[in-house]
Amino acid sequence: MARKQCQVCGQPATVRVEANLNGRHSTMLLCDDHYRQLVRQQKRTVSPLEALFGSRSGLFEDFLGSDFFRIGDDATPVAAVTDDVVDASCGEPAAAGSGAPRRRGSGLASRISEQSEALLQEAAKHAAEFGRSEVDTEHLLLALADSDVVKTILGQFKIKVDDLKRQIESEAKRGDKPFEGEIGVSPRVKDALSRAFVASNELGHSYV
Repeated sequence: MARKQCQVCGQPATVRVEANLNGRHSTMLLCDDHYRQLVRQQKRTVSPLEALFGSRSGLFEDFLGSDFFRIGDDATPVAAVTDDVVDASCGEPAAAGSGAPRRRGSGLASRISEQSEALLQEAAKHAAEFGRSEVDTEHLLLALADSDVVKTILGQFKIKVDDLKRQIESEAKRGDKPFEGEIGVSPRVKDALSRAFVASNELGHSYV
């Protein structure tokens, strides 16, 4: 079977992105680099998860230009696949039964485990406490520091969790007062999560 190619640069594709924009279902294949670029262009929404997977109808147009969909209207649809390309969803939720059959879940959001979701929400709390409007890597690291797995890894390097947390808290950027409102996600966190999805797929795992 021929290797699927990124529809932007022609490199091997690792992510299949689907969207239903203004009632029109579209599918495209992206490599790691162009998927991360797409993720970084998402705007701030209501919560960390929505900031990662929220509905922004202009996302594809901003990434590829408005002509992509006009050209795509006459293009051959992406065929059903049995390879290891990861599925992703952007824009409005795709209508039930639309698009080609897929071996995995219906989108990246469906592959976030409850533990990962809880960590993102905890990181959002840290960001708000620090007076920041976006979850950044330091807030995510603070949330991860209490994980048993991370504690074990830090212990192997003789790093004390409390010392690490104190250093993060002392060096993290802070606002004048706790932030109240919509919490977004920084490009660095989106990039980290996109890498986690790729690693999860390579390991054959169903969830991040």
